[in-house]
Amino acid sequence: MNRMVALIAGCLLSAASIAAHAQPAGPQLKMDSGFYIGAGLGRSEARGFCSIGGACDAKDMSWNLFAGYQFNRHFAVEGGYVDFGEATTSGFLGGVPTAISEQTTAWEVLAVGSLPLTDNFSAYAKLGFFRYDSDGAATGGIVATSNGKGTELTFGLGAQYGFARNFAARLEWQRYFDVGSRILGLERADIGVVRLGARYRF
Repeated sequence: MNRMVALIAGCLLSAASIAAHAQPAGPQLKMDSGFYIGAGLGRSEARGFCSIGGACDAKDMSWNLFAGYQFNRHFAVEGGYVDFGEATTSGFLGGVPTAISEQTTAWEVLAVGSLPLTDNFSAYAKLGFFRYDSDGAATGGIVATSNGKGTELTFGLGAQYGFARNFAARLEWQRYFDVGSRILGLERADIGVVRLGARYRF
């Protein structure tokens, strides 16, 4: 994980350096600077949640809302809200059948470094922190509830295409580290999200 974080941080620093020395001859994105808002819809997967055997569904629909400020075509800061949906698993705990479900939401703050490839198309990397709230519940042979909160690291990679000066579409992948309520002693798990989003600049 540390190696990957260093790599993403390097990408962001490189993008900032490019922004400081960029010449007008390079690709000019239509969306250079200003405030923007957006939303996304995708699929989440709670890696490592399925650890007690039996049936498990660690994937669910995920959605997010975000707002940010684009300083130039290479760098932006962004904040948002993410709903990861629900993960469920079942198995035998203490010799009795038990079902466990976990629902998680989060607030995040990110730095976004972009690399323009054409006038309309760019690749980007995101690095930041998120504050999660995870609710776990156990039913069946064991009945219990648990709530977990924490602040952890997140990073992502994506591509953006600008259809007009103010509108763009995004396709991205993002990883959120060490999330969970620790219901019945289950370890926290990483959540990966693949999503398609839209962004509007004012």
